[in-house]
Amino acid sequence: MRHLSDGCRREGETRKHRPVAAPTCDKWGRRSFEREKTPCEGGLLTMSRRRSKVRNQKGFTLIEIIAVLVILGILAAVAVPRFMNLTEEASRKAAMQAVAEGKSRLSNQFASILLSSNGQIPTAAAVIAAANTDAGDYRLAFTNPSTDIVRITATLKSNPSIQNTGTWIKPQ
Repeated sequence: MRHLSDGCRREGETRKHRPVAAPTCDKWGRRSFEREKTPCEGGLLTMSRRRSKVRNQKGFTLIEIIAVLVILGILAAVAVPRFMNLTEEASRKAAMQAVAEGKSRLSNQFASILLSSNGQIPTAAAVIAAANTDAGDYRLAFTNPSTDIVRITATLKSNPSIQNTGTWIKPQ
């Protein structure tokens, strides 16, 4: 009664005489069932050990990963429009700061000329001529529409459409 398809049974050996799995514990205290090897198995993993290894694998399923990607996509679709105009708005706020810097420069030049001319009040044109027009990323333009008022325009060098204006009134 020797059949090769019966899994290498010896003559006279029936199915119930095959070795039975005995419970063992690994070093972490988890129970596993390992079958004794028969001579015909030759040390290969048996089907029951393969199943136990598959059950013990840890990780994410494909559905879980897809769910996370869908949630991240929805969050990105909601968050991106909020931050689209953030750069342009920041540039406009920086232009306001450049106008404030221009006012400060005119005030400092006014004081410097006043001290160097023995108390004689300088004209707005003299203050404008002494002021520096470079303010980092912005170019300052000073115009004098009247004798005591100076209009300051700060224009972004890389994008001239972004600008802001302010006025400086000459001290008396």
